[in-house]
Amino acid sequence: MPDICIFYSKDDKQRVDKLGQYLKSFGWDVWWYDYNSVGKWNSLVESKTKNSKCVIPIWSKISIDPDKIVVNEARFASDHNIPIIPVRFDDVVLPTQFNLENTTDLFDWDGENHHQALEELTNKLTQSVGLQKEWDGTRPTIINLMGKQVKLPCFVKSLSSHETQLDPEAGLITISLFPEVGALLVSAYDMHLPSKTTIKAKRVHRSMCKQLNNLCDRGALILLDSGNYEKSRKNDPDWNKNKFEWVLRNVPYSFAFCYDNLKPSHDPKKNALDVISKIKGKYENILIPILHAPIENKIRNYKLLPDIFYEYASRKSSPFIAVPERELGDGICEKAKTIMKIRDKLNTLNRYQLIHILGTGNPLSLLILSAAGADLFDGLEWCRTVADRNTGFLFHHQHFELFKHQTVLMAEQNIIKDAMNAEGPSLIMKMGLHNIDFFNGWMDEIRFYIESKRVKDLIISKTRFNEYEFVGEIQELIPGLFK
Repeated sequence: MPDICIFYSKDDKQRVDKLGQYLKSFGWDVWWYDYNSVGKWNSLVESKTKNSKCVIPIWSKISIDPDKIVVNEARFASDHNIPIIPVRFDDVVLPTQFNLENTTDLFDWDGENHHQALEELTNKLTQSVGLQKEWDGTRPTIINLMGKQVKLPCFVKSLSSHETQLDPEAGLITISLFPEVGALLVSAYDMHLPSKTTIKAKRVHRSMCKQLNNLCDRGALILLDSGNYEKSRKNDPDWNKNKFEWVLRNVPYSFAFCYDNLKPSHDPKKNALDVISKIKGKYENILIPILHAPIENKIRNYKLLPDIFYEYASRKSSPFIAVPERELGDGICEKAKTIMKIRDKLNTLNRYQLIHILGTGNPLSLLILSAAGADLFDGLEWCRTVADRNTGFLFHHQHFELFKHQTVLMAEQNIIKDAMNAEGPSLIMKMGLHNIDFFNGWMDEIRFYIESKRVKDLIISKTRFNEYEFVGEIQELIPGLFK
């Protein structure tokens, strides 16, 4: 039984597809007719409508015609007492029978996810349909984020202009060569285009925006970072919130991390409320919170993070909540224990809240922190170092030639295998292809072993090729990780 049925004219299909996928990202079961499908239209529409919780007729210059099917569909829903929540794509007068309905106007909506009227629509739907289905206590293996299907846990390939071997433009080109792109992160710092700049900078900006649009069309989840990482690493005092918001208006993305407060309150409630205040307004639907541990004697008090997460998540729903890895504790075992405590605290909310860890790209860290309860990670290791596919250990990027044979033998796509010995791609781009292929396989293994509750077996399998044996130390230092 669908939660929501959308009625529309075939001419409006492109925007309806985007609207339907947007609503699906909230967990609702949304149905709209596929004009390419085979079957009896009348019986299908009637069956879906009778069993739905509400319907959305899309009124436009085309669909408003009395001879068009949208009018009849809306009447059918009205005759069967199905709640109607109309949307206007054009400034048209509704049919008399529906003229008293409170419409949502999306006249200038271009398919982006941060239109103010979309929030009004989701509020109406929440009142009519209710929130998404109650969580049954299981950890999700896949989730719909703004219409993008994301496998969990997920490694998000980060791009940055700071201390990487692939610049952001070259990184996007490398990522785009894979049939399945998955998820990636770009920094607002690298996507900002000053009013006065060089011809080269303008060309690079256009190229990157085009690449992002293409990747988005292919189903990629594109995250936009606040730029504060590059600001701090490059000691750039000129980077500010106004520049960040310019990027929000002018660059393609799915979600953006908020412009975070690096010196938050020591009080968990005040800390959370401050972050909530930063993501209100025009971009509320697409801004992702970043929570920081407070600083005490120049050290982050990570022990307060579970309470800070709870204070935030109990007041506001967000697709995911981010925290920097470096603030979770001193070592990997302490970081894992912090994540486990955060997860335990969040699970008392009776819904599954995704946790995103910023700045994690070490394969072993991905494994341990995934097992601890984290869901998404972004890191630069894939374009900084070279991974040994057998162990997951990372080596200096100049050692890539010692490992490229692994991809020649083990890569699933022939285009990636062929690139290893081709003359066209640079050595660094080949390293990037090698690493992406490795991380794709590594995350697949993590998902399989977590779902089958055999994380210990995975760690054993990844350390048996050499003298290193971590299982005993991990089991002793992180009690409960393998339960």
